[in-house]
Amino acid sequence: MTSAGAAPSRGARVVRHRLTWLAYLGLGLYGFFLYGFGPTTPLVREELGISRTLGGLYGTALAVGAVIAGFAGTAPVRRVGRRTLLWGSAAGLSAGVVLYTLGGSFPVSLLGALVCGTAGSWIVTVANASLMDEQGPAGPAALSEGNAVAAGIGTVAPLVVGGAVALGLGWRAGLLVVVLVAAAVYLAFRSVPIPDGVPVNPADHPDG
Repeated sequence: MTSAGAAPSRGARVVRHRLTWLAYLGLGLYGFFLYGFGPTTPLVREELGISRTLGGLYGTALAVGAVIAGFAGTAPVRRVGRRTLLWGSAAGLSAGVVLYTLGGSFPVSLLGALVCGTAGSWIVTVANASLMDEQGPAGPAALSEGNAVAAGIGTVAPLVVGGAVALGLGWRAGLLVVVLVAAAVYLAFRSVPIPDGVPVNPADHPDG
C-alpha cells in the first residue's frame, strides 16, 4: 500500500460506488496476505527443515516481486489495460498463495512468495491509480481511506491463521482464505468497468 502523498482539495468528498469498493477490496486482499504471510514463514521453515537464513529468503522473494512490478512500470497497463491487469493479478496472487502453501518444497514455496509480491504490487498499482482517476480532487482522501481499509482487513489475518491452527486445520487453511476471498470479489465485481487512465467524475456515478 502507498501513502496518500498529498492533502485533498478543500471540500472534496469521497463518493463510494462499486469501483471504489472494488479498489478497497483489492487493497484489502493484498493486505490480508501480507499480514498473514509474516507469521507463517517460521512455520514453513520448521516444516521444511531449512535454516533461518534460507527462511529469511521468503521475505526477500516478496520484496523482489515488488521490485519486478516496479521496474515493469506502466507497461503491463498499456499492454492489457487496468481491468485485465487487476483480475489477472488477483488470479496471480491466488496462484502464488497456492504455490507457497502447497508447494511442498523450498524452491516452489519461494517461487510462490515471488509471485505473490509481483501480483500483489500490481493490484495495489491498479487500485490506487483507479481511485485517483475516479475520485478526482478527493483522490488522496480515497487513497488514505483505502489504505485504512487494507490495514483493518490485514489485522484480521493473523487471527484467521491462528484460528485455523487452533481448530486443527493448519496454517495453510488460514492463508488459503486469500484464494476464496479473491474468487468472491471476482464474482461480485467482475462486471465493474475499470477505465484506463481517464479521469471520471464520481458525481456521474449514481451507483454509489
